[in-house]
Amino acid sequence: MKNSIDPAFIRKNSKTQILFLFTRSLTSVGAHIILFVFVAVITPLKTEHPVTLGIFGFSICLISVIRLVIAKKISKIYDNNPKIWHSLFSGLNYLTAALWGALAVVTAVNYPLEWPFMFFLVINCGLASGATNSLGPSFAVSRNFTVLMLAPIAAWGFIYGSHLSIGVGVLCLFCTLMFIRMAKDNFSWYWEGVQKNDRISRNTNAMSEILTNLENNAKDLNDSAVDLTHFSKEMNDNAADMTAKLE
Repeated sequence: MKNSIDPAFIRKNSKTQILFLFTRSLTSVGAHIILFVFVAVITPLKTEHPVTLGIFGFSICLISVIRLVIAKKISKIYDNNPKIWHSLFSGLNYLTAALWGALAVVTAVNYPLEWPFMFFLVINCGLASGATNSLGPSFAVSRNFTVLMLAPIAAWGFIYGSHLSIGVGVLCLFCTLMFIRMAKDNFSWYWEGVQKNDRISRNTNAMSEILTNLENNAKDLNDSAVDLTHFSKEMNDNAADMTAKLE
């Protein structure tokens, strides 16, 4: 990370973070459902492993609906229990990643190094890559999501033991490290932007306060000048009266 982000600043802006995350992840919610439809239509899982596919599809769709409902209401209900929303967001994302990782391994076991497995490899890498952006404000969630998505495939590759499967395992490990690095950069860029906006906002408020004070001071000076003008006029009138009486 290029610049250190103050943890206290992140905690102070945790509400902004979680609201942004829930809203930004709406796109990925739709992506999970669409990709499940692709899996159900294209792969042989629907006919050869319908129960497994059904459980996965029901779970993914249920999680997606829950995330969608929360994202629509989070701005109004966040203050009721902030900690639970952070935990729920992390938990739902981890569960989603674990489901995709597990289904990829099931596919690898039943179709080792065949096209259905390669199809899942592409899907999981794509979802992990997208998460580095959509989950960018939270490095921990993004990192763990990537590990849960790709580590099971890498482990299967090494356990299966063929040259090609080991190559797949190495590729998954490389992608995992690369995506984690990308997540770290996105995290840094996001919070640096938030810090800059915060400084600009505070400086703008300070300038507004200074201008307001200057305006008030100018008004006070103007009032004082008017009072002095009246006082001077009274002094001149008194001096004129005194002169007239002496004559």
